[in-house]
Amino acid sequence: MKPFFSVLIPVCNQVGLMDDCIASLKNQTFNDFEVIMVDDGSTDDSYKMLCDFAKEDSRIRVLQHEVNKSLLAARFTAMEKAEGQYVFFLDSDDFIENDSFEKLHEYLAKNSVDAVRFGYVIEPQINKVLPVACDDPLLGFLTQQFPPAIWKNCFKLEVVKTAISKYKSFYCNMGEDSFMSTLLFTHVKNWGVLNEYLYHYNTGVGMSAKKTMAPEKFKKGLESVVASGKGLLEIIKNEKSDYYEIAKNAVNMMKLFMFSQALSGEEELPNYVKLINVVGELGLEEDFANLCNFNLADRVYTKYRVRERFAPDISVIIPLYNAKDFICHTVDSALNQTKKEIEIILVDDCSTDGSADFCEEHYKDEKRVRIVRQKKNGGPGIARNTGVKLARGKYVAFLDSDDQYLPTYLQELFNCAEEYDADIVHSTGCLMPAVDDVPVDLLTIPEESLAWISLDHPAEPYTKTFVLDWDKEKLFEEWTKHSIHWAIWNKLYRKDFLIKNNIEFGKMKFAEDHHFVFTCLFNEPKYVVLPGAGYIYRILENSISRGAKNIQFLLKTLRAEFEGAEAMIKTMKDIPFFAEDKMRANRAVAYLQDGIEFGYLRTTFWEIGTEEIKNNKEVFELFEEFFGNQAAYMFTMFIEAHEFRQPAGEAELKKFNSPSFMKKLVDANRIKSLKTHNEEMN
Repeated sequence: MKPFFSVLIPVCNQVGLMDDCIASLKNQTFNDFEVIMVDDGSTDDSYKMLCDFAKEDSRIRVLQHEVNKSLLAARFTAMEKAEGQYVFFLDSDDFIENDSFEKLHEYLAKNSVDAVRFGYVIEPQINKVLPVACDDPLLGFLTQQFPPAIWKNCFKLEVVKTAISKYKSFYCNMGEDSFMSTLLFTHVKNWGVLNEYLYHYNTGVGMSAKKTMAPEKFKKGLESVVASGKGLLEIIKNEKSDYYEIAKNAVNMMKLFMFSQALSGEEELPNYVKLINVVGELGLEEDFANLCNFNLADRVYTKYRVRERFAPDISVIIPLYNAKDFICHTVDSALNQTKKEIEIILVDDCSTDGSADFCEEHYKDEKRVRIVRQKKNGGPGIARNTGVKLARGKYVAFLDSDDQYLPTYLQELFNCAEEYDADIVHSTGCLMPAVDDVPVDLLTIPEESLAWISLDHPAEPYTKTFVLDWDKEKLFEEWTKHSIHWAIWNKLYRKDFLIKNNIEFGKMKFAEDHHFVFTCLFNEPKYVVLPGAGYIYRILENSISRGAKNIQFLLKTLRAEFEGAEAMIKTMKDIPFFAEDKMRANRAVAYLQDGIEFGYLRTTFWEIGTEEIKNNKEVFELFEEFFGNQAAYMFTMFIEAHEFRQPAGEAELKKFNSPSFMKKLVDANRIKSLKTHNEEMN
């Protein structure tokens, strides 16, 4: 008759370390089990010791690898020979409670499950750990809700056999728990949880006892972790593809563990350069630098200055949505900067024109380009938030998917940021096409046909670089006078400044840049104004943002105004300058709303017409969403405020979005061209 449990124990050079393990098996109150012990090429007397155990207890079988193959290989060998209904993993230096199998058997007899999780005790500290509440253990493991150790679970044999049949040729000698957890967890359909402490995990020996790793061992371990990570991702891709992006993060954490093991004790690792060379030999510089997004790695970077060695200076973040016609010219303008130490993060916001696939194929051999896919469309601001979180650079720059840089633009911003130790560098202008037909590649436009536009409107033009040291009162007054423009793309931001102050884009799809820059400006950055322009802003005869004069566009614009106001109010609660003066806070919100009104809402309202808007159910429902029982009053006020108001500035806005009109202004010397501006500066 086949046993109820198969206990699998891999062994390598464990003489003198197995007494507690064997004793805990001999003392079990439930005896229907077999023990399969696999000696993995031990060079001490471990194999002889195992054979002696087997002579004393007929339930013990001993197998042997003539040479060391790895802990994982030993477990695979044991799993292939197992005959019990359930498989129990036990490490040779650990032990279990005397009634562990009795409690497990009692639970499994009452519950038909593929696997059961149970509690454990960490020795010698005697820390007790119960199973984390988790409906999906695979997801829990991949998101680091609990460690990946395989011994905290008991699996049905048929699940184990099915799983290993597909991957039994896989090899790694470290990171095997992560691989095994992924392999088995993907095949378990239903889980049980037994809130009992059954297992004692000994941290006094093995990897857990080591504080640091010498470079030679670090190299072998890292090679194995890389292999384990590849295997893990292959399993997820084949068995649970929805979890692939999460799994990539889990693999990064595995590598982080290895890096931290090697770097945790400086006094024990005098030859740090040798360690860095290991990372280079294995081609893992990017992975190493990538881990600066995690707190532990941040400390490693600070201590060992690895960020400066491997991470780019600037992360250029490009939100991508249906821009297949322009995106290559946009990305290439960044790749071809005189500043080469950059990365480009393309965040696809659920494009429907194949933009992401196109970019993945086009830039598959360009290591500086990374492509990230959002799971759902959230707008450019949310896409930029994703980019900032993934950014490895010291600084962050934003580039729209249809715009381009002049070749020296990022170098100029970077030099200024480094010279002044700036949190933000603000370029005062931008370039706009002044031609009859705008080419796809903006860099093919001659200098004399690029209009040099000053975005800022101070009382006196900015003519030299300076640190913005106005007090908050003056800063706010100048902000409302448009002396500092709120575009996000004419600036370079220190990433640490954004992270420290929790500065993110709101969910609105218009005016997200206004709110973002406002939040930056009033969080006391070292803010440097750099006169100049190197950003080419694409304008078309039919403005993309202002060309859709219909109810749907009106709804988007209204939602942006309401969400923008909410975001501003939330931000100002944490800024005493505004929190202590309600009138000032109201002015700040009104300034954002006026921009949306002037640029979008008034014109849209005028072109649709009062009656159609009054009778539109969707518009009123939007007011209900934001204003609740005050919706009717606010809707009436909105209609009355716009019904007889001409769309102020519409003619000027249309001209501003007309390259041919820009051409007339340049030809008439009403606006400088880039060529004229450069000649004057020189």
